[in-house]
Amino acid sequence: MQKILFFVVGMTLSMVCTASSMVFAYNENGQYTDILGIVGLVEESSWLCRDDPSVLCRCHPSLMKGLVASIDYQKGSNIPLGFVFETREGAQYINLPTDLRSELSNAESGWISALVKKRTTLLIAAEMCGAGGKAIYAKDIYSRKMVEKSGLKW
Repeated sequence: MQKILFFVVGMTLSMVCTASSMVFAYNENGQYTDILGIVGLVEESSWLCRDDPSVLCRCHPSLMKGLVASIDYQKGSNIPLGFVFETREGAQYINLPTDLRSELSNAESGWISALVKKRTTLLIAAEMCGAGGKAIYAKDIYSRKMVEKSGLKW
């Protein structure tokens, strides 16, 4: 029997303090067995942009289910910059917060790479920003296992 436990990792993102939570699966011996998701990668745009009326600051929430097609990494880093995500509506590029790379330890960053892998099915809560919503930022990333364990129909 596996248990799900939320592990909070404090990170500073874009000059706004927010806490991301990594959701792990544990075995009966209390050992990590898998990462199931990451929540709170970016703060909602309504908080970040409350004093900015520009088009680039108008973001809309979106929920996407799809497959990771390819991943972009910064040279010398194991943390993704972003990835191409294939959904029923077509391929979208999903950005990860840039400050994420400087705020995580090597151990923490390894878990992100374990979750966001090529040919992995994910559920992503995102903010679609900019003209036409073409700039997409991952807010929460959930593995298929996490969704199935929650009892929701995949």
